[in-house]
Amino acid sequence: MSRSFSGCPLPGSTGVHVTVQLRNFLRCVAAVAPLLASPLRTADAQRNIAPYIGAGVASGIGGLGDGTERGWVVFGGVNVAVASKPGLVVGVTASYAHIPYEGSFGESTNIPALFGEMGYTFAWSPSNALRPYFRGGLGVLQHRYDPGSTGYPGETETRIGLGAGGGVSILFRVMTLLLGAHVVTAADTQFLTFYGGVGSAPPRKR
Repeated sequence: MSRSFSGCPLPGSTGVHVTVQLRNFLRCVAAVAPLLASPLRTADAQRNIAPYIGAGVASGIGGLGDGTERGWVVFGGVNVAVASKPGLVVGVTASYAHIPYEGSFGESTNIPALFGEMGYTFAWSPSNALRPYFRGGLGVLQHRYDPGSTGYPGETETRIGLGAGGGVSILFRVMTLLLGAHVVTAADTQFLTFYGGVGSAPPRKR
């Protein structure tokens, strides 16, 4: 299976190529980010749909915190504003987390996930550029153990998980900067992320 899409390499899960692939992926994120807002310049109605992308650090907690080091996460998704309740959104987020183990064997846990979510942005007013937010949801993830060079067999398990987090959004004219933290928990799979991202501007209040 190809590990690239539209010229942007997807993060890998083993060996020294992980760092290079992540660096290239983040370069693609930086290049694509300004395009998120461009379709929204033509019609206010389009602002009801707000895509976003981002990346950050990921750390295992609970059982996954034993013997692991800090890794990374990349994500993307879309929010749909609830017209009758300014600040309320429903959305979907796809993510990929890579959490390496201590030592030189290249072991890691890799977690692709897809979550349906609901969120709320506080201080919802056209005059407020700084807006705290909270979001949470339910989804499915895969816990993929990569044994690296240990010789152990790899394992993959699909699990139902819960996610919740919050942060602050900084609103610009046609895009939004996101800074926040998020925790995901499932059976034997718990991790915490701190992230930054960029999304299109929320719908304007009429």
